[in-house]
Amino acid sequence: MNVLKTCFTPILICEHAYRTDPNKIKHYYVCNTYEKRNNPTLHNFIGYTDIVRDGILTVEGRYQMPDFLARYVDIVVSHQWENGLNYAYNDALYGGYPFIHNSTLLPKGVGYYYDQFDAFDGANVLLDVIENHDKHHSAYVKRANEYLDSLLPTNPVNTYFYEKEIKRLFE
Repeated sequence: MNVLKTCFTPILICEHAYRTDPNKIKHYYVCNTYEKRNNPTLHNFIGYTDIVRDGILTVEGRYQMPDFLARYVDIVVSHQWENGLNYAYNDALYGGYPFIHNSTLLPKGVGYYYDQFDAFDGANVLLDVIENHDKHHSAYVKRANEYLDSLLPTNPVNTYFYEKEIKRLFE
């Protein structure tokens, strides 16, 4: 059931972006939903969208994310609900892909944020990314890498806090 909850907002984002400018969206892959393709809720929801009618949206199985991104994807549109940090975010950021998300736990300026369940905001962000991301790609990758570096166990800040906690255990 979680797949259905989490996939609706990105579908609405892409649907609205497609309705706003159909030439901007060539294909939209909804991954990790293939097993749910015959679920009446999912079918009734996506069956009335322009992106399904026009053959833009396909439901897909589960893939290794880096491989799938490298083969098929230009932009990652994500939605989370009660899971604000996810390793998949790091895969998208590490690959330098434009990452559109609603996570309030990622630092400001990492990826492209849209407000919670606001598909209209998400669609505006998506269209802006399509138009402008390449112009700012170097700065985007720099911010993403700074964030990813902050997660490394070799990061001096992390080492300091780990050492501090280990010493505290033995006091």
